[in-house]
Amino acid sequence: MWVITPIAYYANAWDARSLPIYTSNLFAANGSVYDIEAVLRDGRLDPELYEEYGPVRMSTQFLIMYGLCFMGITCLLSHVALNHGKDLWRTLQAAVAELRSGRSYGRSGAERESIAYEHSAYARVPGVWYAGLFVATLAMGLGACQGFGLLPWWGFLLAIAVAALLTVPVGLIEAVSNFQYGLGVITELIAAFIWPGEPTFNAAFKMFGYITMRQTLQLTRDQKLGHYMRVPPRHVFAAQVAGTVAAALVQLGVAAWLMHSVPNICTDAGAPFTCRKARLFYATTTIWGVLGPQRQFAGRYATLYWLFLAGAALPVPVWLLRRRFPRSMWRLVSLPVVLTLPGYFPNMPTHNAAMFTLCCFVFNHILLHRRPAWWRRYNFVLTAALDAGLAVSGIIGYFALQHVRVNWWGTQDHCPLSSRALDQRVVPGT
Repeated sequence: MWVITPIAYYANAWDARSLPIYTSNLFAANGSVYDIEAVLRDGRLDPELYEEYGPVRMSTQFLIMYGLCFMGITCLLSHVALNHGKDLWRTLQAAVAELRSGRSYGRSGAERESIAYEHSAYARVPGVWYAGLFVATLAMGLGACQGFGLLPWWGFLLAIAVAALLTVPVGLIEAVSNFQYGLGVITELIAAFIWPGEPTFNAAFKMFGYITMRQTLQLTRDQKLGHYMRVPPRHVFAAQVAGTVAAALVQLGVAAWLMHSVPNICTDAGAPFTCRKARLFYATTTIWGVLGPQRQFAGRYATLYWLFLAGAALPVPVWLLRRRFPRSMWRLVSLPVVLTLPGYFPNMPTHNAAMFTLCCFVFNHILLHRRPAWWRRYNFVLTAALDAGLAVSGIIGYFALQHVRVNWWGTQDHCPLSSRALDQRVVPGT
């Protein structure tokens, strides 16, 4: 981001210097903000209007983000297959055997953690509870798709299958590194090829395919935290279900209230309610759902497709070096983690990357090696405490400080390339 993006920008790759360097906005050929309504008819892409108006152009960082996402998808699958394929196969065989016999084939004796013995005193969550919850939510999702025209019934089931397929490799990388690789692009890509020019189908498929996987791993993470905190599994399950239902209702209500009460919301004029993630979601839905990869990533941006092949080949030399030198630094290299961070940009300010990289270095390197006992006892609990504290402080800060406006050097824009992203029109070639 701080090396490749400036080089590509000043080298004028993809005519980059005629656009802002860092934004998720979409632009027309003349540098103006792209008016998606100008190419739609009845909510779908009109090829004649599109040919008349012209193709979409993207900023340098947006293009690099997509290129690294393309690379990351195949890199993740290749990395997991090479390094964890045998373990996954053995785990699958053990799980099938456990289901058939009703017995647990987990670790025993000295291999088991002492906390697992303590946790075994609590009643486990019956499998029928999870099955019942799955059937109920599956029925509600299918009903919503059919009732509101979000997806065909088979498209909904395909999205759930994609979520189930991606949960294992993404969860494995997250378990090792605490980083969750975002695979929203792969759901957008699948939907774009199945339903070209259907933005509603694309957005719904991404929601059910990617967000389902993400929520699955989030619930698993909560259960792991409850395990280490010695919370009974049934209590964790009840809290998760109740919290999910409450959060859905509250978030929907708050979003509807904000949309009808905040002027110029989700625009630069509505700061601080600029909706970075929502605007990125809108941009990606436009790229994949309205235009489709056949139009957007052809011609000028066609070279990005080669990164799928590059990503698949990238883990191979690292895997060979790890096998040849098992005690070297190569055993610690995880390329999917390296490619995780760029997926959060450009909807997130760049200074966020520096801050959480610093925090990761302090807690997962310095404290891990110098205070290992403290790290094992408090690191995961501290993570949960910081998340909870941020949520509470956000609520208090909003109601206590919503009318406070502070104008100082730190809140002002000092980057000409960034400030141009706020303009409605960018002069090409400057």
